[in-house]
Amino acid sequence: FRKIQNAYNSDIKKNPTLYSLKREFNERFDKSPDHEQFTLFDGVLKESIVIATNKDTEKKIKVRPDDTFQLGQIVDCFNGKWLITSIDPKTDFCTSGLMMECNYNLPFQNSIGKIVSYPCVVSNASQYNSGIDENKTLTIGSNQFMIYVPLNEETMQLTYDRRLFISNNTIKPVPYKITRPDDVSKTNNGVGVLCLIMSQDQLNIAEDNVELRICNYYEKPIVP
Repeated sequence: FRKIQNAYNSDIKKNPTLYSLKREFNERFDKSPDHEQFTLFDGVLKESIVIATNKDTEKKIKVRPDDTFQLGQIVDCFNGKWLITSIDPKTDFCTSGLMMECNYNLPFQNSIGKIVSYPCVVSNASQYNSGIDENKTLTIGSNQFMIYVPLNEETMQLTYDRRLFISNNTIKPVPYKITRPDDVSKTNNGVGVLCLIMSQDQLNIAEDNVELRICNYYEKPIVP
C-alpha cells in the first residue's frame, strides 16, 4: 500500500491517507471557482484559492499542498496589494490564512536617510472619538489609526514617537505619531506584521517635508 501511495517515508499510520488526500486536492486545485493562477507573493508566482469573507477588504487564501507563504508577505491580487495577517497553524495539509487589502503606501526615511515606502493596512482606531480635544488654550486633533505593515529591518525602525504622514491630502497632509508599536502579537519567530497605533500630531513646517511626505525630514548624509 505504501508503495502505491509513494509513502515509503511515512512513519505514522495517517501519513499515507494524508498523502492521498493532498494528491486528490492538488489534482482538483485549479478546478475551484476561486482559483487564482497569477497571484504573486512578494513577486513570486503562486497558484492560490482566494475565498470571500463577510468583509470586502479581507479574503481567506490557501495554496497548493507542499507550497507555503509567510506572515507579513505582500500579495498582488485583484489589481491591488494585500497583506498576509494570519496563518492557520495547522499546515500539514496545506497552508491557509487571512489577507487584508492594503489601502495606503507608508513613506518614511530609513536609518541611512533613504526614503522607502511599504503597502500597509490603515484602519480607524477612533471608533468613539469625536476627533478633537479641547481645553481653554488649545484645540487639537485626537484621531487615531491602527496600521498593519510588513515587519522587516526597515519597518522595525518605526518605534515610539516616530512621526509619519498618514493622509491623502497633498496640500496639508496630517502627521501622526507612533504611540504604541507592537512587533510581537502578529509575528512568528520574528517574521510577520508590525502593528502600530498612531495618534494625530501637529504639522511642523520647519521640519516636515510636505512635498516628499516625510515628517522630520533630514538630508541624507554625504559619504566621502
